[in-house]
Amino acid sequence: MAVKPHGEHETVNALAKLLGSTRRTISARIRSSGLKPTGARRGFPIYQVAAVRALLQAPTDPNKMTAFQRGAHFKAEILERQIKDLCAQLCRREDAEAELQRIARFLDVALDVLPRRLARVCRLSAEVELRIKGHVSEARRSIRALEAERESRWAGKADAKETSHA
Repeated sequence: MAVKPHGEHETVNALAKLLGSTRRTISARIRSSGLKPTGARRGFPIYQVAAVRALLQAPTDPNKMTAFQRGAHFKAEILERQIKDLCAQLCRREDAEAELQRIARFLDVALDVLPRRLARVCRLSAEVELRIKGHVSEARRSIRALEAERESRWAGKADAKETSHA
């Protein structure tokens, strides 16, 4: 077989390396399409690179796709739409942190008046009121510790991003 002069021609193995696919995939596509070799090199059939590249490209028209390709195509579109919808529901980090700060201030005020209000409403003794104040103070310390841990974690991630982009 003589090599036809138009275009570049390669063996299946060379086509796999050149096009970033497997030999098995290329052979299957060639077999299913009925593409004939344009010649031979060292006893192996060679094919026109452009023709094999066209076989590997998925059609963009859903009517020309196989059932599997059509399913994958539409599934990808559906997932893309779902991602866009989910992204639209996201809020900015600054907005979320501002809301958390507002809630924290409210909690701080509520915890501040809680022991006195309990003592007055439930007619608690000064000793019980003092014990409640101790528990409230302990809860505040735990909340502040969690907040400090969260902030240090975010700061660590920000530092890691800065060093990876540098």
